[in-house]
Amino acid sequence: MSKPKSKRQVKPASEPKPQEPQPPSLEPMCVFAFRLSHADRDAIHATAGRVRATQFVHAAVMAAVEKAKVTK
Repeated sequence: MSKPKSKRQVKPASEPKPQEPQPPSLEPMCVFAFRLSHADRDAIHATAGRVRATQFVHAAVMAAVEKAKVTK
C-alpha cells in the first residue's frame, strides 16, 4: 500500500503592486538601436554597471554628438 498524499496548502494569491504612473515625456521618444560585439557590451556593463548601461551609452553618444557639432 502507498501512503495517502498529503494535501498542499494553497497560498492566497497576493495582489500585484500598483505601478507608479510615469510622468509624461516633454518630447516624443524613439528607439535608436545599433549592433555591438559581446566584448563591447561586456566592457560597457563593466564600466557602467548593469543597471546604468543604457544611461552611460546615451551620455557617451550625446557627448560625441556635441563634440562633432563643435568641430564642424
